[in-house]
Amino acid sequence: NAAAAATACRLVGDYAAWLGSPPGVPLLQGALRLLLAGLASGGGGGGQSSSTGGGSGGAARFASSAFRAVCVRCAAQLADAAMLSALADAAVAVVAPAPPAGAPATPTVRQLVDLFNP
Repeated sequence: NAAAAATACRLVGDYAAWLGSPPGVPLLQGALRLLLAGLASGGGGGGQSSSTGGGSGGAARFASSAFRAVCVRCAAQLADAAMLSALADAAVAVVAPAPPAGAPATPTVRQLVDLFNP
């Protein structure tokens, strides 16, 4: 449901400061996965517009705002190499398609360039 996804993303943004407080790393990782999925949901901005984010682009709009809030409020946790690696893995899983059977699981530089330059 688009409205539920948008509301969930907005909630993560509202609780960004709390997520940044120790020991919030497992919660932070889950929240970031949710926000990345919200960002990947698209963002044309058309359709309904309401305070809960209904319509197309609602989740992406709230996810982008929440992602910024989480990055600001959780900077210390995100500066950890393991956390950054987990964030990158989650981002690739959301935006890159699964590799065909037998293909390497790690995206090549060319695949990443193609992903960001359609």
